[in-house]
Amino acid sequence: MKRITVLSFLAALYVFALEISGCKSNTTTKIVSGSGILYKQITIKEKNKFGEIKVQYPVFPRCPDLNNAVKAAVVSPFRSFRSTMKQDWEEMDRIRRETGPEGITPPFSYDVGCNPVILTDRYISLLFTTYTMEGGAHGDTTVCSFTYDRKLNRQVSITETTGYTLDEIAAYCNDYFTKNLNFSDGSRESEDECTKWIAEGTAPEKKNYEKFTYDGKTLTVYFEPYIVAPYVYGIQKVEIPAK
Repeated sequence: MKRITVLSFLAALYVFALEISGCKSNTTTKIVSGSGILYKQITIKEKNKFGEIKVQYPVFPRCPDLNNAVKAAVVSPFRSFRSTMKQDWEEMDRIRRETGPEGITPPFSYDVGCNPVILTDRYISLLFTTYTMEGGAHGDTTVCSFTYDRKLNRQVSITETTGYTLDEIAAYCNDYFTKNLNFSDGSRESEDECTKWIAEGTAPEKKNYEKFTYDGKTLTVYFEPYIVAPYVYGIQKVEIPAK
């Protein structure tokens, strides 16, 4: 009886995963467990002359709000990119052949990974990193996150999760970057610009602190490229001990 129940659950989860991905081909699934949670990891791959796509995301049982949020933030943008990829690549290829160097126009890239996936008795905390390359000088890297309170059965904000105020978190991040992040050229003007950049990126505003993960012991805040430093410095993060 127990085996039938588990198999029924997995079958239902598989159907749900296919529904929210909207893609039956090039889709693989893997059962993953942790902290008493059995969930499905979905991987979608596609490769042709126009682009290479890889999207990974989890689907959790009895968490419809979380799954729908992931669908809106991860699956929907992927669908949108794929729907125009061929047309956009052909347009870039045409322009490149008319004005640029000879040779093959490189394919676009779209890669979404979910790491870390934090599972505790209280929280499900996810960080998604998306890398998009559409023929520019460099790609575009963005992050989004979700922290779901299993006790409250809903997503929670950074202040709800940790008990810290936004001002406290901002002060900690500003102090950390001021001491550890230096991208100036040594001149006073450059140092002032560095300090200003960090101050603006860590200001106690809600939009600056929507990207975080929490495992019950450590709060990790993430900053996309250009938020506190130039693109070459990549994604920056600050780890803050829980209260």
